Amino acid sequence: MERDTRAAVDAFAAGRLSRRTFIRRMSALGVSATGIASVLAACGGGGTQPTSAASPQATSSGGTAGAQVSGDIVLYKGPFSENEAQQIEALLAGFNEQQPGISVTREEFAFEAMAEEFPTKFLSDTPPDVSTVPDLVYGQWVERGAFEDLTPYVTDPSWQQEFGAIPEDIWDIARAADGKIYGVPWWGVVLAMLFVNRDLLERAGVTDVNSSVDAFAAAARQVSDLGDDIFGFTIRTDQFNPAAFDWAAWLHTSGGRLLNDDWTACAVDTPGARQTFQTLSELISQDQASPPPGAYDAQGLQDLFVGGRVGIAHDDNGFVATLRDQDPGFEYDVVAVPPGPDGNHATGMWGVGLLTMSSRSQNKAAAWELMKYLTSADVVVEYFQQVSLLPNRTDVADRMFADDPYAAKVVQEILPGSQGWQLHPDLNEMLGRAQPVFDTLYRGQTPSAEALAEVCTVVEGVI
Repeated sequence: MERDTRAAVDAFAAGRLSRRTFIRRMSALGVSATGIASVLAACGGGGTQPTSAASPQATSSGGTAGAQVSGDIVLYKGPFSENEAQQIEALLAGFNEQQPGISVTREEFAFEAMAEEFPTKFLSDTPPDVSTVPDLVYGQWVERGAFEDLTPYVTDPSWQQEFGAIPEDIWDIARAADGKIYGVPWWGVVLAMLFVNRDLLERAGVTDVNSSVDAFAAAARQVSDLGDDIFGFTIRTDQFNPAAFDWAAWLHTSGGRLLNDDWTACAVDTPGARQTFQTLSELISQDQASPPPGAYDAQGLQDLFVGGRVGIAHDDNGFVATLRDQDPGFEYDVVAVPPGPDGNHATGMWGVGLLTMSSRSQNKAAAWELMKYLTSADVVVEYFQQVSLLPNRTDVADRMFADDPYAAKVVQEILPGSQGWQLHPDLNEMLGRAQPVFDTLYRGQTPSAEALAEVCTVVEGVI
């Protein structure tokens, strides 16, 4: 390994390796970000100077490089891929080029253990300076005062080009009940959309899947009639994560929200929602066009679709990457959830992950420099392409998805009509208590009007 490292250094110093390639190669060899930065400094920059995540160019907006700052900070982040360590080390090496006086230590948490790990970190005497936080738990930590109010940072005139690259609807998700912004939306997931097996649809004579709820229902019934081993559609059930994403998409498209605008009351029980969920209930319980709740977990439902046994499947954009890497052997497509009864509501469920700054950080200037760097266009493109996540920035889709038409369609056609959670501090508890009610509805044991009223009782009991 020492010989390989020496060879990489020599090639970089001689100009045979670009800075970007050099950083990647050194990271793969296990060299730390600090070590890479030291070599870059010793070589006087060396190599060629491409615009990349490892070396993004400064902009007049201050979106990447800023004033020189010094100090030690901690980045606390969950992994997005099996190669997380190398990928983040490469990004941090690029950051050290811009800010050689800032030393960043990377600490990692497990997404499945956030409930245990976040309190330990966020309530400690030395909380991490910058953290990645999923939307489902963002609100509770805002309420507990863990995060710095970033409103003055993100509304600063020098950062307006970057601010404007993220849609206002997504910034609204980051706004707490007090109207302040405590996190910068960084990564996103379309949590609920439809994957369609075009071969099955053609066999069933289906030409319209999602122009309306009625069109969806007709398509599901026609595909289901192809045989006892074929399902017209699948929808996730049982565990609220991810099952709540699917019913939330149908709720949004039918004019409902989990909460009203000021988060003081439940807002799921609308005439459109009653009509839509009654249709879904009858498709599952009477027509048996979908497996009953709990029959398959999320992975099992994906396996059914890949196996060619499902006409229309609910899933998130991560399934796009699965199908890209695991060719199912049939023609498929991605489409939005159909518009609800009045035809003018959101047709997707959007989830957001945010970069936050600790309210007790001892070096907020350095923390903000790192946050600006991580949210800059070049870094977003470079990193998110590697981990198959969607950016919240709308100005990078053409660069990221030129060779992936399905991912491009998600960003350009499905995402703009999607809607996210209202990040109430007790959101997780609300969803967990509401999910069994929706499963009962799907089983046909409770009419939609009664079920939605029960959901409101549950939600308002938490509020």
